[in-house]
Amino acid sequence: HVAYGGKDDFGVADMRLTITQGKETLDLPLTAHGADPREVKGQSYQDLTAHPWAGLPVELRAVARDALGQIGASAPIAMTLPERKFYHPVARAIIEQRKRLAKDSGASALPVARKLVQLMVQPEAFDNSVTTFMALDFMIKRMTSNPLEKDKEELTNVLQLMWDTALALEDGGI
Repeated sequence: HVAYGGKDDFGVADMRLTITQGKETLDLPLTAHGADPREVKGQSYQDLTAHPWAGLPVELRAVARDALGQIGASAPIAMTLPERKFYHPVARAIIEQRKRLAKDSGASALPVARKLVQLMVQPEAFDNSVTTFMALDFMIKRMTSNPLEKDKEELTNVLQLMWDTALALEDGGI
C-alpha cells in the first residue's frame, strides 16, 4: 500500500512508482486524483508477492511529470519487497532458488540448476508428482542450455514456471 502526492505550478500530468533492483527497473502507474491538477494525491495497492523480486531488497521512488514534460522524483526509499511465505519444503526451496536466479541470472543459473537437480532426485519429497518432476526437469534444461542473462523472455518463463510449481506444491494443485 503506497500513499503519494505531488504539487506543480503547471499541473501534474502523470505519476508512477519506480522500483529498482540492481540494474533492473519496474515502473507502476499511479493514478493522480484531485480537483486541481496542480496538487494531486492518491493511494495505490500493488500485490507484488508473485514478482521475482519479492523478498529482495529494492529501491522505491515516486516519479512525476508535469504538463511541460519536466520530471521530478522523490528521494529513494530502500525496502525489501513483501513476499508470500511457503511452508512446503520443496516449494520453499524452489522459491529460494527463484529469488537467487532473479537477483543474478548470469552467475546463478548453474548453481540454481544444481539445487533443482538435488530436489528432482528426491521425488518422495514432492509426493512423486509427475508434474513437479517434469517442471523441475524443464527448468534445469532451460537453465543449462541457454544463457538466461541474455534471453530475458526465457528467464521470465523459467521464473514463472518456478512460481507456478511452488504454488501447486504449496496449495496442493488447487
